[in-house]
Amino acid sequence: MGYGMEFTNEQLGKFSRWESVKPGYNRDIAEADCPIINGCIKPLLNDLSSIQDVFYQIFDDGGMSNYYSFFLYKSKGKVGRLSGLMIYFSLLAPVGVFGQATVFGSFGSSFSGARSGLEPEEVCDPEELSGELETLFIQYIKTTPYRLLTPQEVLRPLPDDITPTDYCLCSKPWDKVFHVLFSNTD
Repeated sequence: MGYGMEFTNEQLGKFSRWESVKPGYNRDIAEADCPIINGCIKPLLNDLSSIQDVFYQIFDDGGMSNYYSFFLYKSKGKVGRLSGLMIYFSLLAPVGVFGQATVFGSFGSSFSGARSGLEPEEVCDPEELSGELETLFIQYIKTTPYRLLTPQEVLRPLPDDITPTDYCLCSKPWDKVFHVLFSNTD
């Protein structure tokens, strides 16, 4: 399927400083003006949500993170405990990850509830699909420039001289490729 991407130490260093490694990918652009969000991610969300009973909830839009994240779920109810996929797209390069997740709350135009961030060990392999929602997501992501990383790629240890500039919404230690690709700030 052509998924995945190898990163050089120079690229990993740039990710750790929230610097783009590919022209056009830049998290310093306001969401309303970001060509990646408006030309790629939001059209993907619109396509996915046009499927009957498929919904999404945006959690991170690059304002306080170097990535865009959303929860994709298939349900008739929008309140309570929902199972689905947590999806992260880097705003610094055309790579992303996804994993199974459960979110508790009230969903809609604004979210009220509890969720946890995706842990590196929870990243799913895009070659080993286990459900209808994963299959739909993989089918639709093929229409974007994004490539999904495998668990092996995101669990690769960082070189000793590279650490995330800011914190991550997952457990410490923050010493894997995942942690420089998907980090947050105050």
